[in-house]
Order: sequence, then structure tokens, then C-alpha cells
Amino acid sequence: MGIRGLNIVEVDKTAWIAPGVAVVGRLCGPPMEQALAINVRDSLAIITGYSHPGIVNIVAKAVRDLKLKPYLVFGGFHMEGTTSNECRKTVEQLLNLGVEKIAPIHCSGERPRSILREESPDH
Repeated sequence: MGIRGLNIVEVDKTAWIAPGVAVVGRLCGPPMEQALAINVRDSLAIITGYSHPGIVNIVAKAVRDLKLKPYLVFGGFHMEGTTSNECRKTVEQLLNLGVEKIAPIHCSGERPRSILREESPDH
């Protein structure tokens, strides 16, 4: 038994942990990071922390391991201070992976949000 009667299970590799809910296995940033993926109508809603390993790497791993297309990517993209070209390239790569909705928050910086507002307002 773990803390307060909870059974703590460490998950290193991508695994479904509950119906429709998966942990995306660890990627090295550093630090090591994981993400959460939720099956939403046979597509993935991927929720990230800070994305030190790279947001594109996280999404690509989720798609590869879970064999579902990405619908939404929501979380920190770790892009504060990156150039406009780097941000555009990242947005393009996410779109090429099939992501339909991109929602960069907290450590993403303003650039990716501005690019999305201007060039892909549906996001």
C-alpha cells in the first residue's frame, strides 16, 4: 500500500492506465518527462507539462505508441524565448502530425500563440 491507502504504480513506458486514459512513456528532456493522453472519439487529447523533450517528440511518441491520431495538444510547449522561425516550424510539424487543435499555455511563450492567432485562428 502506498500513501493514504493508494497503490502507487510507476509507469515508464506508454500504457493505458484506465479506460481511454494513457500515460505517454518517458522521454528525456532533460529532465525525463511524461504526458497524459485521453482517447476522445478515437483521437488523442494530449496534455503535457513543460515539454522539455520537445512538444513534437511527445506528440509523435503518443501517436506511434497508441496508434491513434492526435486531436488536441494542450500544455506547456517550453518555447519561451525561441525565434519566430522555430515556433513556426513547431506549429507546422504539429499540423503535419495531424493535430487539429493546438493550445500552448504557461511556458510556451507568446510567440507560438501569436503565430497560431495569425496563421491558424481555429487553434
